[in-house]
Amino acid sequence: MLFRPNMVDIPDSEVGSTCSDIQQREHMDSQTASSVETVLRDAQAPATKQDIQKLLLNMRQMFTADLDLIKVEVQGVTARIQSSEEDNLDTRHEMSNMHETLHQVQSAQATMALKLDLTEDHSRRANLKIRCIPDTVDSNELPHYLRRVMAELLPSNQAKRVGFDGFFRIKKSAQASSAAP
Repeated sequence: MLFRPNMVDIPDSEVGSTCSDIQQREHMDSQTASSVETVLRDAQAPATKQDIQKLLLNMRQMFTADLDLIKVEVQGVTARIQSSEEDNLDTRHEMSNMHETLHQVQSAQATMALKLDLTEDHSRRANLKIRCIPDTVDSNELPHYLRRVMAELLPSNQAKRVGFDGFFRIKKSAQASSAAP
């Protein structure tokens, strides 16, 4: 069974010590009551109104003390629960920030990998250098021109499978030789 102050679940183990204390007091109270009954029976004197009022006052004070003890313990448990909930919320915010940072790092890593591939492609790995392209062919017309050249050089079924990622002209250097390597 759960004790629910302000809709917060508190396990029996948290309230158990207080409950056992109350049960012990009730047991002592029942023993006290039975001893009072024995004394009254032995004395053969009826209990007076004043005796009953004292007994009720004592019981009320014991119950009030027990309830105060329970209230203090419940307040302590409530404070611990609120602290745990705040810590949980802080942890969730940190995890959210870490996930966002992870996605940013993964995106940056993918971008850098693509840039590395492009740099390697431009630096020799997958480049095909074609010399002697007429200067009359504009840079914008270069893709069409090279596709026509490939169609003439390769068989028809091979020419369709050739693809180009990009086209660019290499600037001529002042010392460039006209001889092919």
